[in-house]
Amino acid sequence: MSEPDLSSQLVTIVLSEFNSVKSEIQSRSKAQSSLISLNMSAIAALGGFFFSEHGGDSRILLLIPIVSSVLGMVYMDHAVSIGYMGRFIQHEIKPQLANLGNMPEVLDYEVFARRFEQNRKFRLLLFALPLLLIFCGIPISALILAFFIQKTWTDVMFWAPAMLGVLLTAVFLWFWYRMVAGKLWESFPRSEEHT
Repeated sequence: MSEPDLSSQLVTIVLSEFNSVKSEIQSRSKAQSSLISLNMSAIAALGGFFFSEHGGDSRILLLIPIVSSVLGMVYMDHAVSIGYMGRFIQHEIKPQLANLGNMPEVLDYEVFARRFEQNRKFRLLLFALPLLLIFCGIPISALILAFFIQKTWTDVMFWAPAMLGVLLTAVFLWFWYRMVAGKLWESFPRSEEHT
């Protein structure tokens, strides 16, 4: 096989990998949007049931932090995976394409995306705070309300879900902080030639 044919096949393989990773990013982004919608629907349904004339049981409110925290952690899993995939494109795929095309570099959106991540104030305002409110703020409010209206303090059926809700909310908050601080991507593996 001639060198141009081999080079052409390698470009095809790298572009195929690029398209596959981009498709996965798109799929995970759609899943994130669905998770936000699902979370808001669950909060509305549980809150609506609690405030309805048939509700009023404080234990219903304890379901909100459990559901929201779990959905929030799945959302973050998607966010971290998307971040890793973007870095894979930036540090592995694009340099390979540039190398195969004998070019110094290839147009790379991921470089722009990393610059956006550096703007902490903008990122905090548009990305981090809404996530905190949706997956942590509302659940903490539900926990506080449940504690205030709790009638008996010896009810295991109250304390078990309450402690689970507090624990899951704390875990979500820890992951949220690590994501906002950029600590979740610190361990991104890079090949020796691109570090």
